[in-house]
Formats: sequence, structure tokens, C-alpha cells
Amino acid sequence: MREAIDTFSNVGTSNVFFQLVLGRITPKAIAASLGTKPPAVVEHLHKLRGTGVVELGEKKGKYQHYEIDWKRFVHEFFEHIYTPGVQRVHLRSGDGAVEREMGSMKEIMGELKRSELFLGMLRRYFENLARDMEGELYPKRTVWGAIYCFEEALWYVPQILDKVTNPETRKLLALLERWNRYMQRFSDHGPLAALESSVKAVEGSKDDMS
Repeated sequence: MREAIDTFSNVGTSNVFFQLVLGRITPKAIAASLGTKPPAVVEHLHKLRGTGVVELGEKKGKYQHYEIDWKRFVHEFFEHIYTPGVQRVHLRSGDGAVEREMGSMKEIMGELKRSELFLGMLRRYFENLARDMEGELYPKRTVWGAIYCFEEALWYVPQILDKVTNPETRKLLALLERWNRYMQRFSDHGPLAALESSVKAVEGSKDDMS
């Protein structure tokens, strides 16, 4: 677990992972895209293989191919989301509702891990984000940072749930909407709450000076 966290938070290793996402599957191709040397790329690929999310593909001539094991990645993805951790922190307050929500969140994660539709959606999320980062349309992120961004983006799910007609997609979005509700339950703490508090503090200091 710790090895995966360190790997997914490493900038160089994350850059290599996103190259694989974009379809560059040999150390030579990845190195050429990143402006580095193949041995350095191989070192990062070795770290990714250690987490299980990358495996050896075909070897054509002297070029070894690598590929992402997306099913394995889905499991690692859920090891890195922060909602269960926040729930565990708030469980110490003795709130019985949190304990029930933790059980429900575990069920949601289990269903999503087994869902081919979610796997496909997650893969496309990383493909789209990787393209945006490479095109400098979005700041570079580590793999861990991209997972964090996915969870933050769940606020969008309730806005599109009623617009979706496919039953399987609606079922998937309903799971994500529940996940979003559990996450938003703790929105009085964390980055959004810190920003809101800082705005109020600045506004208050301005009033004091008037």
C-alpha cells in the first residue's frame, strides 16, 4: 500500500504512467516524448510494475512493450480516494450515521470495482486528462493528484443524472451520486471550507478598517 502511494505521488513516475495512458508503450517512445533517456523511463516502469498496475506486453525485436492493467488500477484507485479516510476520522466523534455511511461506502466501492462500465469511464477520464495535460490545457498532475481531482469532480454528477437515459449509465451515476453525498457531508472541513473561511476573514478585516 505504502509503495503504491509513493509511486503514484512521484512526478517522474506519474509522467511515465500518463505516457502509457496516451498509447506510448515502449521506453524509447516514452523517453522521446518526455525528453529523457530510456533507462530512466525503465526505472519508473519498474516502480509501476511493482504496484501491479503496469505489466509487460509484447516484445517486438529489441523493444519491450508495456501496458496498463486497468482492472488492477481500479483497485489501486480505490486505495487512494480520501472519502473513506475522512469517514474514519469523523467516526471518532461517535456519530452513528458515519459508521452506517462507511458500510455503504464500502458497498459502493465494491460495486464500482466490479463494474465494467465504471472501468471504461475511469480509463477515459485518465485518457482525457492526460491529453489535456500534454496539450498544456491543464496543469500537470501526479497519478494521486488525478485521483483526487476525480473525486472532487463528483459534484457534477447530480447535475447530469436526470439527463441520462441509459439504465446502466443511470445506475452507475446513482452510485457516484451517493459517493458524492458522503463526501459533501464533510465539506465543512478541507480545501473548500478553508477557502470560504479565508474569504470571510479577509472580508472581516476589511470591515474592521472601515
